[in-house]
Amino acid sequence: MSLKCSLLLMLLLSLVLIGYYTLSSDNEKKNNNFIHGTVLEVVKDTTDNTNMQRTQTVRIRVDEKSYNNKIITMVHTANIASVHHIILKKNDAVIMWFSGDDASLENGNIYAYGRDKYLLYLGILFVLFILIVGGAKGISSLFSLAFTMSLIFLGFFPMILNNMNPITAAVIVCIAATGITLLSVGGFCAKTYSAIMGTVGGIFLSIILIYLFGEFTHIQGIQDENVELISYFPQGGNFNFKELLYAGIIIGSLGAIMDVCMSIASAMDEICEANPRMTNINLLIAGMRVGRDAIGTMSNTLILAYVGSSINLLIVFYIYGQTLTQFINSDGIASEILRTLTGSIGLVLAIPITSVSYLLFRKSYY
Repeated sequence: MSLKCSLLLMLLLSLVLIGYYTLSSDNEKKNNNFIHGTVLEVVKDTTDNTNMQRTQTVRIRVDEKSYNNKIITMVHTANIASVHHIILKKNDAVIMWFSGDDASLENGNIYAYGRDKYLLYLGILFVLFILIVGGAKGISSLFSLAFTMSLIFLGFFPMILNNMNPITAAVIVCIAATGITLLSVGGFCAKTYSAIMGTVGGIFLSIILIYLFGEFTHIQGIQDENVELISYFPQGGNFNFKELLYAGIIIGSLGAIMDVCMSIASAMDEICEANPRMTNINLLIAGMRVGRDAIGTMSNTLILAYVGSSINLLIVFYIYGQTLTQFINSDGIASEILRTLTGSIGLVLAIPITSVSYLLFRKSYY
């Protein structure tokens, strides 16, 4: 990638990150009643088996700078009959919630374990490994990843909250993410343009299949328990949950399709450089062979990712011993099958699109 392109990309990324951190700081100011702390000691720990409650009295150090390591005592009660409960022990990082006017921190409760610090450490490891293994390409990958995530959080969500059709918003995000990601990794050349064509083509073919078979199967998009939570908000009444499901399928399949398309285009580019006299038909056959090798692994990647995300739902069906007819025709399972197969078909069809596109762009460069 040229220096000019790198500078433009860094400038664009900087603007996006500035906007992100501005929004984040605004949200922090509005929600400054969530405070970090560390458990210093569990003073008392009792269990009421009759009412299924466990009560702990704990001493907690407030880790926010403005409180100068203030130490408070808090009584925390957990419902042990529920799978969602927090049992505290010494040195646990926690997030506490206090009402906005409780400056003395006397009447609060434990909101959650403090996970952000450890997730940050994991994120740093991720960045380090990409930089060590990927080198300069790793830097480009991190730029494109940051840009893609910014597109989703600062583009997709605001668009749908402002009543844009979720499918349209997802397409805009996918096209922008595809162009920035592949151009930052491959530069302005035939292999990048063909990979972009293959990715966009695969995504659009997936959209057609999603719409078609979504209508045939009457998918409602309400299998997720979060749908009910969304419906309680004022904006929730404007959402078409079926289209939100479709948008999620489109965004979810983008990464795998983009990966396959770039792999095929790069392989064809290497073959072309090694043997510039290779005929178009032989180069096309070579690209298709590479694509066929990728089909098995990348289809498995999509399928296993979706199965993994629905593992709890699958366990429910397995435990209750429901029949195959009940299993396939439930809205949740039908949605996952639609998600898996349409994404996989889009991936498969992106292979010939990429291969043919490379032949077309090759003429301009060789």
